[in-house]
Amino acid sequence: MDHGSKKRGYETMKKKSIAIKIIASFMVPVCSVIILGVVSYNTAYHAIVKSYKKSSLNAVEMSCEYLQLGFHSIEATGLQYVLDETIESFTKSDVDVNTSKLEKNIRKTLKAKLVSDDFIDQIHIISRNGKIISTSSKVDQNIYDAFLKTKEGSDLSRKSNSSYWFGDSEYLNKVLATSNENYAMRYVRGFVSGKACIILDAKSSVVKDVLDNFDFGEGSITALITADGREVFSPSKKEETRDINPIFSNQSFYMQSLDLNETSGNMDVRYQGEKYLYLYSKVGEEGAMVCALIPEKNVIGQVSDIKNITMIIVLLSCFIAIVFGIKMASGIQKTIHYFIKQLHKVSEGNLSVQLKIKRKDEFLLLSSGINTMIDSMKELIDKVKMQSTSVTESSVEVMQSAEIFTKLTQCITESINEIQMGATQQATDSGSCLNQMDALSEKIQTVGKKTAEISIITSETKDSIEMGMGFMEMLDVKSKKTKEITREISNHMKRLEEKSSSIQKIVETINVIAEQTNLLSLNASIEAARAGEYGKGFAVVAKEIGSLAEQSVHSVKEIEKIIYEIQTQTRDAVTVVKEADCVVKDQEKAVEKTEESFEKLNSNVKKLIDNVSLIAESIGNINTARADTLSAIENISAVSEETASAAISVYDNTCGQLEAVHALYDLSKVLGENAKSLDCVISQFRLE
Repeated sequence: MDHGSKKRGYETMKKKSIAIKIIASFMVPVCSVIILGVVSYNTAYHAIVKSYKKSSLNAVEMSCEYLQLGFHSIEATGLQYVLDETIESFTKSDVDVNTSKLEKNIRKTLKAKLVSDDFIDQIHIISRNGKIISTSSKVDQNIYDAFLKTKEGSDLSRKSNSSYWFGDSEYLNKVLATSNENYAMRYVRGFVSGKACIILDAKSSVVKDVLDNFDFGEGSITALITADGREVFSPSKKEETRDINPIFSNQSFYMQSLDLNETSGNMDVRYQGEKYLYLYSKVGEEGAMVCALIPEKNVIGQVSDIKNITMIIVLLSCFIAIVFGIKMASGIQKTIHYFIKQLHKVSEGNLSVQLKIKRKDEFLLLSSGINTMIDSMKELIDKVKMQSTSVTESSVEVMQSAEIFTKLTQCITESINEIQMGATQQATDSGSCLNQMDALSEKIQTVGKKTAEISIITSETKDSIEMGMGFMEMLDVKSKKTKEITREISNHMKRLEEKSSSIQKIVETINVIAEQTNLLSLNASIEAARAGEYGKGFAVVAKEIGSLAEQSVHSVKEIEKIIYEIQTQTRDAVTVVKEADCVVKDQEKAVEKTEESFEKLNSNVKKLIDNVSLIAESIGNINTARADTLSAIENISAVSEETASAAISVYDNTCGQLEAVHALYDLSKVLGENAKSLDCVISQFRLE
């Protein structure tokens, strides 16, 4: 074989050298470890980030439920005071000694309410007649009409008994001597009379305490945003937000969350050039919303430990594998080149060559075998014995490396097991909370049933009042008919009195005629006496005429007496009729008063029915909130179960890796036992 062909053989051998194959073989487990680390990290990353988002959103939703209950209690308080007859009468009446005492009693009631309700900061009652009761300060000026002209009072000016929430009012802060740092929102409710309204301030410290309970890490921002754009931040974030307020209300993602029909949700957004997790949850029907911005580094920081451990193990494994592979490949390659060089000398006829290497592995055995052809079998056996010792030491090193890797894998397994136990405990606690909410649900349903019974009773009372009002209307009709009959009797009596007067005139005329007749009779008697014998017949006639005149006068006197009695009785009857007319009028007024009382009672019963309806509606809202709370707790439980499932999956993968390491450790033990067996076999040879 010429020199050129040998050189080409060398080049071909380099391309297919054992060093390249060994390094390639070492890279296979290195790549497997890298793939395992990446897959494990990605699985844990996505599971924990998803769990973090859900648990954070659930925390925000639960806080909103708590705030909603507090705001509902404020609305119920406002409704209670608006329907309070004592307060309503105070807003309508003029100032006197009694109203001054009434004001003191009302003020004591309001202050007692401030002590009993943690959500209420101040209560203000303002009326159109200038009367104001405020728990913060004493105001002497009339501010009701001026408040209606402000932006915050415009709804009340359009509808006097409307109710709504707003965030801030510079006018009210000024006239009521209040600070917007003390309250988060204000609730306004007008009286039914339209002459007054009540303003309740939601305490800012309670809202800030709720916001301060969120632990989303450094750089996170939480706030309550009212319907008119006011933002209330937690005290711990005051330094971070004081120079950039407002933060949420002018952001596009906030506007987008307002337009969505969902009551809560989360988005991945950009704020000031950085990536953030945006959480939002609407607070009932008040128009307010709790929002939070969490830096992305805080979210992925939850899996930083897993990432660090995985990277350390992967890098350490890669480093060890690459170092061992390169060292082993370079040593093998150097030794093989030395053998080829020495064997090339032997092929040229130089039998004095002795292979001398410093390695203590199979190449030493190979060099001993070659030198045996020159020296002796004794040297070959001696070299094999030395090689068996080297194999034993190598097996011990492999066992130590496998033991270290086993301990690291066990640490990872224990950490993942702790995560699994924590998630399982969280699911158990969520189930317990769900049972308590079920008990609360039963109590709410009991209250709803009692409210329905009250509604039925008030409806029956209203029906009875309407029936009574029908009877009163019938009585009013009968009274009016009696009045008309009495008026007709009075008219008849007046006409009878007029007829009696006419008869009196006729009697007077008859009396005059009788007197004239009597006078004529007297004159006739005188003339008959003058006539003598011829006048006797005329005298008889005159006498009869005089007798008839006397009878007429007597009859006229009897008629006058009877007419006088009739006139007297007629006057008495007229007087009695007038008295009866007065009694009928008094009776009519009494019927009208009774009817007004029934109408007022009917109105009060209607108000009671409306109030019972409002209570029933509030109980319905509470029941809805209870259902939402149960759903939120069920979501928490589901998230906990998903986290536990993911932890179990990672735990199973790590357990598989641990089993593989144990198998490697067992193989190293087998290698050590084989080395000992080889040593026993070699020891059977006697070198001397």
